[in-house]
Amino acid sequence: MTNLQNLTQKIMQPFSEFIGSQLLSITYMGKSDDEITHQLIGVVSGVIDSNPSLVGISKKTVLLIAESFQNVIRHGTSSLLQEDLHLEADYFNLKVFEDRIFLSSKNLVSNDKVSRLSEKIKHVNQLNQTELKRLWMQGIGTGRLSEKGGAGLGIIEMARKTNTPLRAQFVEVDDSWSRFYLGLELVNMNADAVPQLSMVDVICSHMNAKNARLLLQYQGSFSEDLNPNILGMLETNLSENSEFDSEIIEQVGRFVNDCQSIFQATNSSQIPDVGEFSTYITNLGLELHVSSLIGAKEETETNNFIQKIKSIDLNELHKLKSSKENGLIKIAIQSKQKFECELTHFNHDFAILTIQVELSNNSIVLE
Repeated sequence: MTNLQNLTQKIMQPFSEFIGSQLLSITYMGKSDDEITHQLIGVVSGVIDSNPSLVGISKKTVLLIAESFQNVIRHGTSSLLQEDLHLEADYFNLKVFEDRIFLSSKNLVSNDKVSRLSEKIKHVNQLNQTELKRLWMQGIGTGRLSEKGGAGLGIIEMARKTNTPLRAQFVEVDDSWSRFYLGLELVNMNADAVPQLSMVDVICSHMNAKNARLLLQYQGSFSEDLNPNILGMLETNLSENSEFDSEIIEQVGRFVNDCQSIFQATNSSQIPDVGEFSTYITNLGLELHVSSLIGAKEETETNNFIQKIKSIDLNELHKLKSSKENGLIKIAIQSKQKFECELTHFNHDFAILTIQVELSNNSIVLE
């Protein structure tokens, strides 16, 4: 398993950002299709609609998500690469702040399309809204802009919806293929319109996710109503991979629900509703991490309970479960004590509780 102490240190900075201006972050690697698009929109819409400063760009955000995924589908050729498909899986990242939204994606394009695609993006960035609308209407009338590998009506539409230039970067993979990174930034009318999205950060984020074999990472509100869409994205992704059967997919949902029950039991209204959920492919199956803030006053009691759970055998755990319903007890029993738990002091108000478990089709059965 991943070293849990190192993992917790890595997520401390994102938690600091969430207590500040960041509201949501989702990183996804895998299949890109309409179902994933709808599930992502379901997660994002709830966050945007509950934040007054972003309501004005809600519809544009939904359209940009849809167009960004469609762009990946239109241009993507990852399935043609003869190697571990996850290594070049489609990539999508979305970050929601109080005044702006970042969307970035990566997919493969053939090298003979790079020059034309780059020129088309450069061209739409030079046009004003009137000129973009005219170009879009011409494309609708002729259909010449919609072919695979061209700029496409989707890229023109994205340029129309954003109020900052489209950012694109191409990184050659081999003699035949290049990675096409696309960055979009949508800014609230009252915010500083100076672009802040860095393509260097986009590429680094993708490479980190690729090297870690990430499937899905979610950082944001950990309320129950987000579960169906978050877990739905992961389920859709896993269902396309023959290595994972329906049983392991169900295990993931039960693990997350048990973790949420732990955090809800330790949290109060004074604690920010912030959590992190990530899923990685391992040689044995899947590795899951869930983290959330708990009150500093609960730190000692929670740590003592963790140590107690780790120190007793499965028979005693079953007896404890019958007398006290607790998510950590259920995880300990269901994983046959093959779980890791780390409690890290964050500041004088909060601590970070991180739980990690590894799942395979045959080893761990979460009941």
